[in-house]
Amino acid sequence: MSDAKEAKKLSRIGSEVKASDASGQIFKGLQVWCDCAPGVKQDPSLMFAKCLVLPGSTAQTFKLKQVEPEDPENRAFDAPQSSVYNTNQNIDPLSFPDIGMIPHTNVAAVVDFIRTRFLKKQIYTTADPLLLAINPFKDLGNATDEVIKKYRDTGDAAKLPPHVFSVAREALENLHGINKSQTIIVSGESGAGKTEATKQIMRYFAAAKSGKIDLKVQKAVLAGNPVLEAFGNAKTIRNNNSSRFGRFMQLAVAPGGGIEFGSVRNFLLEVSRVVTQDDQERSYHIFYQLLKGLTGDQKSKFKILGPTQYKFVNAKCLDVPGWDDVQDWKEVNESLHSMGATEEDINGIIRCVSAIMMLGNVTIKGENKNGVPDAATIANPAEFQTVCDLLGISAQDATIALVTKITQAQGQEIKGVYNAADTEILKLSMAKAVYNELFNWIIRKLNSNIEPPSGFDKFLGMLDIFGFEVFQNNSLEQLFINITNEMLQKDFVDVVFDKEQKLYRSEGINTADLVWTTNAPIIDCLTNKKSSVISYLEDTCLAPGGDDKKFLAGAAGALSSNKHFAKAKISSDINFIITHTIGDIQYNSTGFIAKNKDMLKAELVEVMQKSSSHVTAALFKDVTITKGKIGKSQLISSVFLGQLTKLMELIRSTEPHFIRCLKPNEEKQALKFTSAKVLIQLHALSILEALQLRNLGYSYRRPFEDFIKQFKFLDLGITENKSLDPKTAATQLLEGSGLKPQEFQIGHTMIFLKHEATKALTQRQRELMAAWEPLTALLEAMYKAYSTRQLIKTLTPSIVRVQAHIRANLVRK
Repeated sequence: MSDAKEAKKLSRIGSEVKASDASGQIFKGLQVWCDCAPGVKQDPSLMFAKCLVLPGSTAQTFKLKQVEPEDPENRAFDAPQSSVYNTNQNIDPLSFPDIGMIPHTNVAAVVDFIRTRFLKKQIYTTADPLLLAINPFKDLGNATDEVIKKYRDTGDAAKLPPHVFSVAREALENLHGINKSQTIIVSGESGAGKTEATKQIMRYFAAAKSGKIDLKVQKAVLAGNPVLEAFGNAKTIRNNNSSRFGRFMQLAVAPGGGIEFGSVRNFLLEVSRVVTQDDQERSYHIFYQLLKGLTGDQKSKFKILGPTQYKFVNAKCLDVPGWDDVQDWKEVNESLHSMGATEEDINGIIRCVSAIMMLGNVTIKGENKNGVPDAATIANPAEFQTVCDLLGISAQDATIALVTKITQAQGQEIKGVYNAADTEILKLSMAKAVYNELFNWIIRKLNSNIEPPSGFDKFLGMLDIFGFEVFQNNSLEQLFINITNEMLQKDFVDVVFDKEQKLYRSEGINTADLVWTTNAPIIDCLTNKKSSVISYLEDTCLAPGGDDKKFLAGAAGALSSNKHFAKAKISSDINFIITHTIGDIQYNSTGFIAKNKDMLKAELVEVMQKSSSHVTAALFKDVTITKGKIGKSQLISSVFLGQLTKLMELIRSTEPHFIRCLKPNEEKQALKFTSAKVLIQLHALSILEALQLRNLGYSYRRPFEDFIKQFKFLDLGITENKSLDPKTAATQLLEGSGLKPQEFQIGHTMIFLKHEATKALTQRQRELMAAWEPLTALLEAMYKAYSTRQLIKTLTPSIVRVQAHIRANLVRK
């Protein structure tokens, strides 16, 4: 389905226009948005056109004339009431940084508001509690060191336009202000700018006021970015620098800025990209950086061939427009050194990458051997010898491990031979396993230099993860990615909606019931332990003779009544459809079983562990695989769900902040805005639902103690009065603040404030504190003068003695 058609369906969730007075008379001359105007019919991606209400309109049918974009034929037309939406007339979108502040928040008004700001280079907009960040596909100069200083040092940050630095500042202040760990969740589809937003936030955290931070750790943390991008990012059809792994980073940041410690967790690296890429896609950046960036002597040393000579490297797409792989390798090489990697470490890394590329050129053929008509054998042993030399392993032992099949029967080990197809799968698994473990080793290397010695007491977390993926052919990798996004979507819904209502009820706060949708049934369809897509995938993997078609048949039979699962109309024996939060996605089950069982066999792991290369040996040092059988816990899906569960538990233990990255067009064209494309993302990222909450709920809630601590300078007589319990003190503080009764509520354990009330209290406290600034400066100067006099008194005897020596010396001369 096209973006315009999908967006057309979603536009109906907006509130329709109310264009009549109490008598039912339609207001003539009113401007409205319409989704069936002549301009929209001509260009469906426009979604809405601004129109003028004409005489003769009724509550059911509007007579309209399109005014923006201007209709060359100046036609009048009829539109049903359901296709007409209110406009926000006579307002300047640049003066409203938060969407929730505009009078009308129907879908047409919201899209126009975001579009207008974006085209005027305001790429950040708030939809409390979210920050929207639209990828401009060009450098707007809004993330310089000067901009960081402005957002870091300005007294009233609320007066500054929305920015990722605003989110970073709030998270840092909350980390130390309320002493609770924070997480910034950066989400959006591929190409929306998640990686760039994450890097900018890290730059903000690294900008210390005092300059007293140990720069060694901070330098190592920041050095990790280009290295992780080189090994974890790739050019895809939609994005030239797509993160093909999930990253959760924990940072210990000083109150005034400056990264003190850090730690990186990775998950869901797309290892299949190592062995195959689509026509217009590349493998990971590091392959091309080495192919182009190494010197001639280095290429000879590490057995590097030409870029078009490798089967694992797509020869149809070797370059990225505007990218310099040679220069990027120089930066990665420097960053590896900053991370603490030695020359021997770096040489080992290059050897591993070279071996992986060469492994693709190793040919497996079948021949009649030991009674097996298609027994596997290596057709070009010289190439395989090169692979083994690069990895520092025995070619003989590795060959035996690749072609020899070992099974367990009645406690005895039985040796046989693999056929060519099975050994080819093992070869691919070997390449993917080496790369996966190399990536893990690099992250361990990074963490060993940046992690706090005794763990994190509290931390700033950042989650940078790929968004929902929908390709022409979606396989197991896309299923895992989309399950992850459903989990994150549910967490957002829980935090912003479900928890809101539960919190209000438990605190005795009066508010209208909030209406929201939950994706819990989708997650249940995908991951339920007893009956789900994953459960049937795992059962089929463990069952003798299980294959892709048996998996799908079993899942389809069990989930036939589930509205979120359906067999596809075409090739229904291999294709199925999941109704995700963002819509229907079709998956091709071909290869699901092999990929889910994809692991390096135990005998090959043992060969790797005996490597003479310290890097290769270290990659597999702690990898253990049971010989001859596979358990459920070893399946890729089980490992993935285990990692995802731990990640979500960690995130839920923190206070979350949400950045939603939007991709304005598919062409990656600078400052081009496609309304249909953006509307789909506004729906998928729950931005429209967040606006509904903003209009009804209380954006600020803190326990009485935290509220008093945050706003204690409003009235020190109250907040420092130890005879008052926290609730009484907080109540008295609010009653004397000048806020209107409807702007706050006092719960059983918490204070609840409207967004504007929070801003008003913050501004009032800063004004009061500013009034004390002259006295503070005077006292500081007096104390400094006193300290100086005391120092002079201490030094006077020494000064007198020096003077005496000088005079004596002058007399002698």
